Amino acid sequence: MLAAVEHQGAPGPRPQLSAPTVPSKDWTRARGVLSAVAVAGAQAVATFALMFTTGLVVAVLSGPYEDLLSVVGWLFWSAVIALVTTGCALAVGVPLRLVPRLRAWWRGNGELMLLGALLGAALIVTAFVLGHPDTVDADGIELAVYQPHGVLLLVGWLLLAFFCAHALWPRRWTPRSQRRPTLGTEAARAE
Repeated sequence: MLAAVEHQGAPGPRPQLSAPTVPSKDWTRARGVLSAVAVAGAQAVATFALMFTTGLVVAVLSGPYEDLLSVVGWLFWSAVIALVTTGCALAVGVPLRLVPRLRAWWRGNGELMLLGALLGAALIVTAFVLGHPDTVDADGIELAVYQPHGVLLLVGWLLLAFFCAHALWPRRWTPRSQRRPTLGTEAARAE
């Protein structure tokens, strides 16, 4: 679609219109890689935020409040554990990003991502329901704490982190007119 341009102003040569250029295969591939890196980065930030918040809630519900130092400890350890968990969840899921068939299967089964995240959250809640009150001795002072069920808490935590770190909108939930070929598939190679 070339549109005619009215030449206004000083006399001289008219500006030349050129046809739009078609991106090269290298540019298309690079754009796909950059898009995948951007998605992974956004997923990492979202996972860290969710795991930090979840860790803070777990710390507040479990541990005793002594003073301001307790709050600083909750914040610090929630951030450290959320960072480590997010990194591990992303590392374990590298095959989901690099193996085309596995990526296509994962992307095509979005319900599993949602169910996995909900199962993880449900296991964390269940860990608190099945937990019990306890006391700890801190410098000769008995402090009341709540001990959630450890195994359920750990499994729920890891499931929530993994499924949040690799959550993608399923392709079949996207209108066909808005779908782009998945990087590494035959349709993407044909571009």
